[in-house]
Amino acid sequence: MSFRVHVHQRRGWARASAQLGKPSTSASFTAARMPARENGNNPNLSPAQRSATKGPFPPVPRVCVVTGGTGFVGQRLVEMLVERGAHRVVSFDIVPHPAGAWDHPAVEYVIGDIGDKDAVFRVCEGADCVWHIAAAVGPFHPQELYLKVNYRGTLNIIDACRHHGVPKIVMASSPSTRFDGSDVDGLTEAQMPALPMPSYMQEYAESKAMGEMAMTAACSDSLMTISVAPHQASCRCSGAVEPGEHPPPPHLPLPPTNYAHPFFCYATPGATWR
Repeated sequence: MSFRVHVHQRRGWARASAQLGKPSTSASFTAARMPARENGNNPNLSPAQRSATKGPFPPVPRVCVVTGGTGFVGQRLVEMLVERGAHRVVSFDIVPHPAGAWDHPAVEYVIGDIGDKDAVFRVCEGADCVWHIAAAVGPFHPQELYLKVNYRGTLNIIDACRHHGVPKIVMASSPSTRFDGSDVDGLTEAQMPALPMPSYMQEYAESKAMGEMAMTAACSDSLMTISVAPHQASCRCSGAVEPGEHPPPPHLPLPPTNYAHPFFCYATPGATWR
């Protein structure tokens, strides 16, 4: 699994990654007091995946929010956060969770619109980290939807985290934010074009770039932000496949034992990320 990472925190994520943060104060959610790593009842795991959940892994934040939590990437991210010790994981998406989604008491499924600022503020309250995965993807949406979801939705997440004192945001960006039609094969991240680009190949890419730049500008001592851009050719070999979409090409198999989720990356203790 390969991915591109943009780190927006000068003093390093490693210092804070060991801090589980403040516990949830929600009286309506009792799962925060549950023991972690109750993974044996997840019906969605293959034997290889079930074996891989045993770790050991670095700690994850205690209370997590995942926007776009019912999609291919988001749904597995929700599961992995629970598997790695999160006590409460809120899956926030505009559509209901699939019938086969993991019914674990530490997971709360919330239906809402990332463009609804009030809904975003409600769902982020009490979180220790927000994984912002929700996006309008593909070339077939109207421009206004891209701006509403990918840009203004990101601003809503930033504003909500600042308001509630959430210390961390992990954002899913896109490699397309750096594509201009030229050959980028073999280029390192440092050699790729910087944002903002003079022009973009799709409205989707432009809106994701706008969201990423807003996330970069939001980084501060009180709010650490990071943008991760999975390579579409390596995320299950054919991009983030959502329910109802075509599966990966059969000539590009990827065994579950080799699949690493793009939103779990940790700094070496004591390292400084620039």
